[in-house]
Amino acid sequence: MKNILIFIISLVSYVGNAQNSDTLYLPPDELSDTILGGLTPSNFPTGLLHDRLLQEDTIVGYITDYESNPNTSKNADLLYGVLMELDRMSTTPNLFDVQEIYEGVSAEVGKHQFESEQTVIPLGVIDYDYHDLDVDQGMSSQQLYFNGVVLTDMGSASAQLYSKKNVQMIAPMYDGVDLENLSFIFKPEWTFVDDQNKQVNSIKIQQNSQWINVPFNEPFAVALNDTLSIQTYNVKVTYVNQQEFIHTIIIQTPYLKLRSSEELPEAFCNSSIWKNNIFEDNDGNKLGWCLIQSCKSQQLDDDGEMFHNPMILLTGYRPPIFGQSFKKTWKIYNNYHDEFLNTLRKNHFDIFLVRFNIHAQPKKHGMQESADLLIKFLDWVNENKEDSYAENVMHASSMGADIGRLALMKMEHEHMTGTRAHHHTRLFNAYDGNFFGANIPLAYQYMIKTSAIYPNFTALTATGVVRMGFNLFLNSFIRQKTVKELLMYHAYTDGLSATNFGSPIMNKNVTPTHHQLRQDYLDALASYDSGDHFIPLPYSTRNIAVSLGKISGTNDELTEPKFNASDDPWRNLWYPAYRYYLSPAKYNASDYEKLYRNWGVRYAFYTIPFGITHAIDVKGMQEIDNASGSYMANEGNVLEIADNLYWPLLYNGTRTYTHKAVLSAFAINKALWPTNGTHTLDMHDLELMYDDEEGDPQSDHYGYPNIGRPTDHFEVTPFEAIYIDNTPNHHINLKNDNATDRAILTSFMVNEYRPSILNLQNDHLGEQARSTYTYKSKRIAKEAIHTGFDVTYTTDKGYYVVEPNADLILEAGNYIELRPGTYTELGAAALIHIYYEECNELDALSENKRPITEIQSQMVHERREGETNKTSAISESVKLFPNPSSDGKFKVKSFGEDVIESIAIYDFQGSLIQCQDKIEMKSYYHDIPLDKGVYLVIAKVDGVSVSLRLVVL
Repeated sequence: MKNILIFIISLVSYVGNAQNSDTLYLPPDELSDTILGGLTPSNFPTGLLHDRLLQEDTIVGYITDYESNPNTSKNADLLYGVLMELDRMSTTPNLFDVQEIYEGVSAEVGKHQFESEQTVIPLGVIDYDYHDLDVDQGMSSQQLYFNGVVLTDMGSASAQLYSKKNVQMIAPMYDGVDLENLSFIFKPEWTFVDDQNKQVNSIKIQQNSQWINVPFNEPFAVALNDTLSIQTYNVKVTYVNQQEFIHTIIIQTPYLKLRSSEELPEAFCNSSIWKNNIFEDNDGNKLGWCLIQSCKSQQLDDDGEMFHNPMILLTGYRPPIFGQSFKKTWKIYNNYHDEFLNTLRKNHFDIFLVRFNIHAQPKKHGMQESADLLIKFLDWVNENKEDSYAENVMHASSMGADIGRLALMKMEHEHMTGTRAHHHTRLFNAYDGNFFGANIPLAYQYMIKTSAIYPNFTALTATGVVRMGFNLFLNSFIRQKTVKELLMYHAYTDGLSATNFGSPIMNKNVTPTHHQLRQDYLDALASYDSGDHFIPLPYSTRNIAVSLGKISGTNDELTEPKFNASDDPWRNLWYPAYRYYLSPAKYNASDYEKLYRNWGVRYAFYTIPFGITHAIDVKGMQEIDNASGSYMANEGNVLEIADNLYWPLLYNGTRTYTHKAVLSAFAINKALWPTNGTHTLDMHDLELMYDDEEGDPQSDHYGYPNIGRPTDHFEVTPFEAIYIDNTPNHHINLKNDNATDRAILTSFMVNEYRPSILNLQNDHLGEQARSTYTYKSKRIAKEAIHTGFDVTYTTDKGYYVVEPNADLILEAGNYIELRPGTYTELGAAALIHIYYEECNELDALSENKRPITEIQSQMVHERREGETNKTSAISESVKLFPNPSSDGKFKVKSFGEDVIESIAIYDFQGSLIQCQDKIEMKSYYHDIPLDKGVYLVIAKVDGVSVSLRLVVL
């Protein structure tokens, strides 16, 4: 035994100190074959020798625990740990590819989530015989010999040293899901047995004391206890030879108790309405969509098929383990965004929620495939919308911004160079996008890659403390095509691959960069680039951006949540058997900095240490892990998952990282990035945060860059309007955001999508299309539209021209003004329409805070139900007279026979400012001053509400 120890240590030490080698490619199975090469195969006819693992293991812990307590619950971690060990015990190469098995299971889960919004958990069955070798007895009886390199037995005379054992179980093959419902599914391909007599004949689940048969290849729904974070089920397996066993399985549902019961629109996303609500390519990649009609479309259509004004919401990346239902999307973007989507529905937008089946096709479905599917969808939308003048609005979130811009650019290119129709989209909102790449901490990516090949097998795995299922999940996540396309830095670059991480000894100096698949995506963008911006972007849309980061300063300045600065490692553990060092990204232009260390001990024959050493140093890396930007929290936080997975007994609280840096979300010109690699700039210093208030002050929320930098703003950011505040937020999910910030953000976006006052300048409508193509456009404002050369300072000055191929409709609630600098070319068509009525059929907001247009539409609704002639007469007889001193005082007078019953004053955000009841006079004088702004005064006369507009200068 001592000689074996000396051999292994000498081998590792020699290579670790070699001057001309940075890796030793000798994975555990090859080392095992070297050491155990002298054993007689006929002594272990199963072909599975337990001692070949060269490490502590799951199987021993499981069998020991099972023998003492047969009711021990089986989970996914246990199943995958056993499968991985059976593969490494086998003398037959690649008995199981456990990573491929897991990814196939994950794709099955993703398929059902995408196509039917079911959470379906596959079940797997394992029943294998294997052999164990009594090394201690063999050495003491001299039936085993070790010559310093190879362990040899005495042939058949040593057969008694080998004993046959069995491992048997049924267990879930997926776990930790964010559930809305739960079903199990079993397919024969998930049977891992060594004898045809062990093929599964039936599986039954105990429900309400009854054994219910689970049909093969079909989901079987089971009951959930939403008060528990762990679901437990008894399952009976019967083989074709009628042998059977009963095991208890568990599913972890840690987020089930956090579910809320927010109301959703009636007939929400009824898939029976649109039979073709999935678009598919020839490789099985799919786009799925869900329509939530506007109030107007609902009123005009009982079938739920009609839509007039499409708002297309492209969702971001969500692993299937956390779910991606349309209901969850609605909750995030509406309920956690101050009724954002419902506000748009009241303003006549039909909401399309769009997602992609990337998790059902993890190796095939990337962002280029998603963009091609989106093009098909946009063509369909434009062909089927009721109003051919209504241009689309695209709300492209996170990964959706990458997909959306590629699709729009490709359509623009093909439209101008060929015969395809235009995308007919007027606004592109990049919502917390990643134009220079998203971030998953690179040190943790390295940890994931190492642990996928050298997992920390211990007896604790049988109890679920060591999470093999999550180990495979994290590795699968890093391997996905879309993830490789998204990340600014990926583990498989600069000469690093699975082969390197499979080496027990690896010392690498790395200059991190993105994966080749991201470069392929960037090359695709470049091939359709019009050159109008310093990065590829659609040229015929108004492009705006939202960052959920903060205006200035790195995120590690915060006390909550916890970020680590570049010189503050996430892990710096130094124990006898394990040594880890994981650092946030750090910048050094010339020298290599320590980023990752993993020194671990695995045990041969339970006593002999076999070590691995992985060391990676980096240079030229942006410090993006704690840069100003949005962050990941809770189930989306890779650090939290990994810390609980790799160091479950050393977990010391939640920490997080920057996922979408502000510089990336706003596509800030790389030439302006900090030279010290901190990856953070002050948006105030860049003069990007000027808003449209008097005096053009710097804003802490939204801004129009051309005000602060009128001559070169497009050299700083390609966006015409941006939003950011002083507090970094959880990426996309604003449930816990500051209420004021959330309200201002929502107001900013609503005003971009459906403005109260629309100012149009510096545009040649029709130029975005071929000259032979008629481009139809309807521009709408709740209150007023102004056109001309200089009607707003939030956009560069320029003529507003309707080109000969344009067909324009202008529609506003009160007035439309064509100022100097407005031109209609010969052949163009233009129609002006004074009309705007906001729908009020949706659930009302609170009585004390309603948007002005909602209050107006309520009055219109009341008039329709009342006596039309009487209402018209009263409305014409009531007048408002502002005080000439412009201090906000005013008089309301009824010139008819009826008295004024009450007065209510609302500000432009819909908040009730003042209210006076029981007036009962024909003339009312309001002598309380009001601040500068626009107000809505509602006078009630003989039961009729009259809307009066007051402007205080």
